[in-house]
Amino acid sequence: MSDDQFLSDLDPRRSRLLRTTLSGGGLAAAVFLATAVGLGMAGDRESMQALESTLPTIRFLCSAAIGAAATVLALMLTLLGLSQDFDSEIAPDYYRRIQHITTMCVVCLVGGVGLLIVLTIPLGETDALSAWYDVIYYVILVAASALGGVLVAITLTLRVAVNTLVSAVHPEASSSMIKDEEE
Repeated sequence: MSDDQFLSDLDPRRSRLLRTTLSGGGLAAAVFLATAVGLGMAGDRESMQALESTLPTIRFLCSAAIGAAATVLALMLTLLGLSQDFDSEIAPDYYRRIQHITTMCVVCLVGGVGLLIVLTIPLGETDALSAWYDVIYYVILVAASALGGVLVAITLTLRVAVNTLVSAVHPEASSSMIKDEEE
């Protein structure tokens, strides 16, 4: 199945769930960015000082995002293995949800590595960039906020996947993970 068909093949409840998790990640990114931008700046010198003070934290965020995304990708393989051990037939939407989580993890991992590589450029070493410090600062803030938003979206989607799995193995619960007999 192609990724383009992913959203169109979900039933309305699961599609709403996907939109909710992505909206949660987008809202988190917007809050992160609004908080950072809300601090404001006056000129190029202040932009460079703000950039230098945020770089260690953003580097840490990138490293944490890379580690988290790689860990979740490995755990998704484990989850697939566990899912194969069920006696019941598993609904296709469950596998699509796992695909969606892995896609977000790959975006997070690539974004974290890309931002980390950009942050290795010695910005303070050249005077040619001094006029661009405020632009560079805001671009890095947007990228870091987006990375944080993707991490929140991954967490929200993982929560739903884990709850679905728990419902499937709980003796008194019903789960959307198990395919109905009439499907």
